Amino acid sequence: MEDILALCEVVSKQKIKHIEVLGQDHNPKLLTNKLYDAVCSGLINSEEEAVIYLYGNVKAKKKFQDVKKRLTNRLLNTLFFIDVQKFSRFEFEKTQVRAFHLVAAVKILRTKGHTGAAMVLAEKAFKLAEKFEMIDLALILSLELSTHFSVFKYDKKKDSYYHNKVNELQNILLLEIGARKCFNFYGHLISQQKTNLDFHTPKEIMIAMETIKNNIEFPTSFNFKLDAFNALYFRSYLNNNYQETEKVSKQALEYFRSQSKFSKIGEFSFIQKLGISYQSLGKFNSAIKTYKEALKLNPRQGSTAWNNIRNHLFNSNLAIRKYQEAYEYLYDVTSNKSFKKLYDTFREPWLVKEAYMQLLIKMRKVIEDGDKDKRLRPFRISRFLNEVPHFSKDKRGLNVAILIIHVLFLFINKKEDLIEDRLNALGQYSFRYLRNDETLRSNAFIKMLQKLPDADFHPVRLQRYVVKYHKRLKETPMNISEQAAEIEIIPYEHLW
Repeated sequence: MEDILALCEVVSKQKIKHIEVLGQDHNPKLLTNKLYDAVCSGLINSEEEAVIYLYGNVKAKKKFQDVKKRLTNRLLNTLFFIDVQKFSRFEFEKTQVRAFHLVAAVKILRTKGHTGAAMVLAEKAFKLAEKFEMIDLALILSLELSTHFSVFKYDKKKDSYYHNKVNELQNILLLEIGARKCFNFYGHLISQQKTNLDFHTPKEIMIAMETIKNNIEFPTSFNFKLDAFNALYFRSYLNNNYQETEKVSKQALEYFRSQSKFSKIGEFSFIQKLGISYQSLGKFNSAIKTYKEALKLNPRQGSTAWNNIRNHLFNSNLAIRKYQEAYEYLYDVTSNKSFKKLYDTFREPWLVKEAYMQLLIKMRKVIEDGDKDKRLRPFRISRFLNEVPHFSKDKRGLNVAILIIHVLFLFINKKEDLIEDRLNALGQYSFRYLRNDETLRSNAFIKMLQKLPDADFHPVRLQRYVVKYHKRLKETPMNISEQAAEIEIIPYEHLW
């Protein structure tokens, strides 16, 4: 069903109210049209919902597959009727779609024997592909044109030109492929939150990274630069070399800011990465300033990029006790209409942040707007715990933030009778899962919390009980990586 949802979204965004297939009027009674209209209006979001909507019977899956197949074919056909000028506000994206259409037309005409007409379109498409450095398309087209002007319609000048282009583009494409392999390798490790890469990097990747290093400053292609700079950044980030990530980000920004004809994806990505580098080096004010530069590029409201920048701004402001500023970014995200539609893995971290913000509000460290419609929703710890099932089950440390905030709300609400049970559970969790250097701070903070009952919850007496653990906490530098920020929402020293 994911393919149908995606195709419907692209087609409907182009203001196509009905599926425009030549020679066929839109009949709302047809099951294909009925399914299309329902998807576009948001009535259905899954295959099960679609089957019930069309047939009223969940067992009619076989019939639905036929309708789904017909609709998919019609949607694919409709993509070719999209007005390129309305496809995007960016010239680069418009040109890409135009080039894809031309390449398809070239292949179709060539297959049907209209080689002359195909090559006229191929030359037009080649100019577009070369101008916007679409190396894969340009190589396909230069191969076609080289063959045509050397074998079928000999032209010495064009034969030589396209022959040289094939060699040139082939070399650049090989660089792109190598950079993409490195991007995939390090990107996967980033997504899996691995570290200590130097001991496990395959020889193929090490060779490809050396090639990137030798070619990064030379004219190649936009796609090569994007994947290459990302791979260099990821490798340094995973090895905790934040001085190097700062250097790579600045070098990448210098390049992408000079490429005004392309999309802003490279510039936005590396402004964000430069901010993360500053944040990881503890330069929080520089990080905040940099993230605000990214906001000026106007990422689409509710998009992943829009959410990510606010996440970084929230974390950076919280780290330097600018709680009111952090609150504003949290409110932006959680009050946005797209928030409920986020995947659990993206939404739950914000819910954990919201819980800590509610603690700050309760302690009067943050003042909410007088207008009730401009406040965070009322907070209940029981509802919060039910809303974060994925984080709650995590055993890498991410659910430490949930366990700790639960204890703190019990404490601040003076429910001492319930705290001991929670502290015992927290102690058992700490013993099982927080036994390495990366979790030393969380372990120390939990030990401090466990002394609350021993000190009869008396603040002065408590200080005597926690001296050893407080010292350990202060002597252990805070890990301010992105993953650590999801564990230690508010720095433990500040929280204590």
